[in-house]
Amino acid sequence: MMLAKDYRYKASEGICRFNKSLVAAQLDSYVAVEENNESALKTAVATIGPVSVLIFASDNLQTYESGIFYENTCKKEFADLNHAVLVVGYGSENGTDYWLVKNSWGDSWGMDGYVKMSRNKDNQCGIATAAVYPILKSIWSLFSFFSAATQAFSSKDRWENFKIKHSKSYENTEEENKRFNIFLDNLRRIEEHNEKYRNGESSYQMGVNQFSDLTAEEFRRTYLMTSFPSPPIDMNPKQAKFNVHEDLPEEVNWTEAGAVTPVKNQGGCGSCWAFSITGAVESQYFIKTGKLISLSEQQLVDCLPWFGCAGGQTNEGMDYIRANGLMEQTAYPYETKVGACRYNLSNVVTRINHYDWIHRGDEYDLKRNVALKGPVSVRIAIRDSFGSYSSGIYDDPLCPVHYWETNHAVLVTGYGTENGKDYWIVKNSWGDWWGDNGYIKMSRNANDQCGIASSAIIPVL
Repeated sequence: MMLAKDYRYKASEGICRFNKSLVAAQLDSYVAVEENNESALKTAVATIGPVSVLIFASDNLQTYESGIFYENTCKKEFADLNHAVLVVGYGSENGTDYWLVKNSWGDSWGMDGYVKMSRNKDNQCGIATAAVYPILKSIWSLFSFFSAATQAFSSKDRWENFKIKHSKSYENTEEENKRFNIFLDNLRRIEEHNEKYRNGESSYQMGVNQFSDLTAEEFRRTYLMTSFPSPPIDMNPKQAKFNVHEDLPEEVNWTEAGAVTPVKNQGGCGSCWAFSITGAVESQYFIKTGKLISLSEQQLVDCLPWFGCAGGQTNEGMDYIRANGLMEQTAYPYETKVGACRYNLSNVVTRINHYDWIHRGDEYDLKRNVALKGPVSVRIAIRDSFGSYSSGIYDDPLCPVHYWETNHAVLVTGYGTENGKDYWIVKNSWGDWWGDNGYIKMSRNANDQCGIASSAIIPVL
């Protein structure tokens, strides 16, 4: 392609005046983002840059002025798409997710030529139906001469966007420079992995997130648990083996069924064990009563202080709830630190009767319980790549499988199969900015990868 100054736009068709000697950039190829997958589009925008998309532009879009454009009747099938725009970013405003889209109707239209379009609204207006981004082959000599400087500028620009998006600030210039260099190392690792994804060598993508300015050691120390071995007991020793040919659903998703509370954020406290427990109890409460309430993780953190922010045993948390019950989060809000126990019996909304263990290492037993009973609290053993997960099915053959190596607790909310690859749907507690809107798909039937069935329990109300 030539530069715009060398081949000016006239808003009308004319004779082709292409001049090869004035070519400024040439494509080696292009990558099509996975169709109808807004999470994949998000990853591409975050890790690659702006993405060209086709959308359905309705009459209402023509008169858009400001705010987040939402139209529940907006068409999304490929045959209906009638306009091309550029997705340049994304964000959230007052709890509503949006895409930041650059239009080509002049800066007097919309918000200085831009529009915020609804995100995570079932691919509204087909924004992820036909999305592509280019891979450059060669560019003009001046750019090549200054390639290192340009790359540095690009990285610096992404760093500034990262700080704004995740509200990052640092004590002094020295600390910020340190964090920027860590960010560059993580960015390089993410891009190297995503190249493998694009080449079909990996089943998941990685992306920049709130952890991208931390070293691997800092991330593990702040957000994961100290390994606590599971109780040395024969879990459910009298439980019979199940018929592996019994009729279980091929796919289950308790989140879509309305039985799972929104993704929460444990912050800089290793309290994932508490979020995993409350998540399981919340879902059982919904299944039993039809009411979805958010329960207090802080009660567990404060009233079991020997675990607190250092990680804890999910079964001992269940024992506490059986004996004392749980208060709602509104009555005992989360504080990201250990404090004095403020348990109040009069504010207890539920307690459990008992809990059942999943057969250690038995993914079929885990599947059966998820399908027939509901979400299951599990401990997993994760590696550094897990922290940068963005979309796809997380598959790490080097992930530990032994229960004594588990260092994180999450909630299995369903399962399914995608392109012949089985997965678990897992709700995390690192906020909805992380992963696939706070969730991750983890490999299923892969020899209990990451020990997902090694220390799993489900409460019974």
